[in-house]
Amino acid sequence: GGSSRCGRILGPSLDKIIKNAAWRKHSQLVSSCKSTLDKLESISECVDSKSPLLGLSSSDAEYVLQPLFLALDSAYVKVVEPALECTFKLLSLGLICGEIDNSSHSVIVFNIIDAI
Repeated sequence: GGSSRCGRILGPSLDKIIKNAAWRKHSQLVSSCKSTLDKLESISECVDSKSPLLGLSSSDAEYVLQPLFLALDSAYVKVVEPALECTFKLLSLGLICGEIDNSSHSVIVFNIIDAI
């Protein structure tokens, strides 16, 4: 998951999703999780006040949240559960931030809530 705070939360959850996914049925989800894990290893913390994830740039935040959206959208309990747990941890630790308004970064926050 890398050295970022978000990475330490996302990494183990993405590993669980990969482990529990039906490889043939969820190949896109598995590849998205693997590429996100690779990306998390190379990301360092940054300050971006418009980012929905504390410590990541807006583009990185959107990229690393994509597997969670795919997992939640799958409706497959074994991958939805770790995605929900991860989302809960991100919310409870205050790592997801933003207000729901017309700005572009709040669209991601709205999409997370909508996916749940």
